[in-house]
Amino acid sequence: MVDSDAQLYTIEGISAGLIMLMTAYIVVNSTSIYTPGDTHISDMQLEVTGSDALTMLNTAPNNSVGLNPIGKYIEQNDGPAFTRAFLNIVNNRTGE
Repeated sequence: MVDSDAQLYTIEGISAGLIMLMTAYIVVNSTSIYTPGDTHISDMQLEVTGSDALTMLNTAPNNSVGLNPIGKYIEQNDGPAFTRAFLNIVNNRTGE
């Protein structure tokens, strides 16, 4: 008959095997492979968004002389109105 020490070794071996399998599963699923072009895509998108926002801040309406509405909010020190207008411009989407 098998004694209790052999049963404990069996349970320990099965537990260790399950832990190793779960660790391998987590490592394989959490690894992302980036190509050289993928690493800077988010940086480029953020740069374009910032550039577009700064261009909008510098553009006068209808090619007239004067400030655009966002520039007027800055001049009047109206923080909440500036925030609403700025986020409306930055968060615009062109399509799906």
